[in-house]
Amino acid sequence: MSLIQEINRTISTVHMQQLNFTVEGRNVTPSIYQPVRDKISDGTITARRHGPAGVRGAWVYTPNRFDMGFEEVSGDTFKAALVVHESTHAAFDYINQPMTVKVSEALAYIAQALWFYHDNKAHFDDNGTVELDEPFSTAFTVSVPARGGAHTFTGEELAPLYAALESDSLYQGRDDDDAGNDGIA
Repeated sequence: MSLIQEINRTISTVHMQQLNFTVEGRNVTPSIYQPVRDKISDGTITARRHGPAGVRGAWVYTPNRFDMGFEEVSGDTFKAALVVHESTHAAFDYINQPMTVKVSEALAYIAQALWFYHDNKAHFDDNGTVELDEPFSTAFTVSVPARGGAHTFTGEELAPLYAALESDSLYQGRDDDDAGNDGIA
């Protein structure tokens, strides 16, 4: 199976039905991912193995492509959760809704954290733990109120995630920059 097929398969899993939350007026629901699946199916969205190897990736707004640090997801829950993160960026690119980097990343990290939680729910229900890198670790904690259903995050709830993003070298100094959504034709 190709990487783009694995991305499409990942964002078609039952765990996507558990994504229902709002950050600063932007709603993540299962339905926002349908246009991404459609654009994958018609070839508008592509994917490639690019950059350093590992569980890393990026949504590239132009030319509507996933650049991932791996060639296959193959049931790896960390890779699949990252696919959800990058697919959230793609979904909001399709919607063409302007937002800051911090809002875009908060949406993507919370979606990633919720998908990861639901994919490993039995482990966590048995009081299992897992070590996560920042800012994913903070997003995992912040996501708790949305695990059982729809939730609108308050500024107070988002503050730790915004702080973790600002402390991360990848986002440092860019939190109020435009995220770059330009639409997907």
